[in-house]
Amino acid sequence: MILPKPKRKALIFRPINPTGPLVCSTKRLVEGLLLTGNWSVGWIWGPLPLTLLHPHGQHGIGICNYIKGGEYINPAFWHYVPLTYRPYIRGCPERWLFSALEATSPSLTKKLKACGMYKVDLLLIESPTMVSALNICKAKLVVYHCTGAFHRFKSFPMPVLKAHSFLLHNVDLIVTVSHGIKKDLINNYSIPSEKVHVIEHGSVVSCDRHIPVFGQAKSTLGKKPIAMLIGIPETTDIELLQNLVNKAKNFHFIVIGPFGLRERCKFRKFPNIDFLGLLEHEKAMKILSQGTVGLILYKKDAVERLAEGSKTMKIYDYAGAGLPIVSVPLPITDELLPIQFARDPEEFVRALEYCVEHKKELQTKAIAFARSNSWGKRQAEFIKLVEDMLEAKEG
Repeated sequence: MILPKPKRKALIFRPINPTGPLVCSTKRLVEGLLLTGNWSVGWIWGPLPLTLLHPHGQHGIGICNYIKGGEYINPAFWHYVPLTYRPYIRGCPERWLFSALEATSPSLTKKLKACGMYKVDLLLIESPTMVSALNICKAKLVVYHCTGAFHRFKSFPMPVLKAHSFLLHNVDLIVTVSHGIKKDLINNYSIPSEKVHVIEHGSVVSCDRHIPVFGQAKSTLGKKPIAMLIGIPETTDIELLQNLVNKAKNFHFIVIGPFGLRERCKFRKFPNIDFLGLLEHEKAMKILSQGTVGLILYKKDAVERLAEGSKTMKIYDYAGAGLPIVSVPLPITDELLPIQFARDPEEFVRALEYCVEHKKELQTKAIAFARSNSWGKRQAEFIKLVEDMLEAKEG
């Protein structure tokens, strides 16, 4: 089969996220572009700045998964451009614009020109650490995919916050994931309302159950309901998880994420918990679909970072796997979402038992929510938004 030559080009700048491919909002939107057959896409990765922001991150895990995913969608339209990095220097304001990439590198410019990605229709930037993308190529439309309210992250270095502000005021369009973040951007950065467009995260419905969950207590998995947890050590309330595992002995707990030996050692005495580490999104979804309930165990400071109405990616992943959710209180309200909030271990245990008693009803509700919030719908919205703006600029 001969594929038609794409008419438009997009260049994507994003960091390698230490939580792995589960966090893939930008990837999913770009997949929509590729699937139209009208776009060729180039990716540029920048793992170095995240060493500063996430000291426990496992950098590099995303490259093969994402390239493999891109080739699976459309191998003819995929480019990977390796970079030369310069050290990130804290406290040097004159260099903050170049903190993420070697923006003036002749070799990078040469590589972009060689693969035909120097002049593009769309430049999509996912992180403020990739701000120097503005200096690297020529684009008709520059979009900042803002997935978080960065002014709420008190631990972020000042150069990153400056880069965030700079991007907000120097791009054509800001795509964010909740109306709460949009409100924050308007109020805190004086961004015009018409410049910010909300496209929430989406779900992939997956009910396959043929991937077994292996672990210390695999012989008992068929007899116990399974509580699934997606997370990272920096934002997960480990003490709350310990209390839950101890009190809900009739549940088996499966944890997906980059939890190291330091965290796992705290659960040695508990036979009803297994840590599976980082997984590719497709495999993680199939494992999640074997569960009974999904858990969100954010620390207090992690909840405070969430803008009003922000639904994290794990909510959509749980729903796509047909799991009701039991969570610490979050600033969201959605009648279609099967989520219960609990404030202490006792409330969590009662909520878990409720999910077991009403499993079929809640599973149906979760899948209905996922289908009404599918990535296909999000992609169609993003494509229309981008192409309408390009036509307006070109016309």
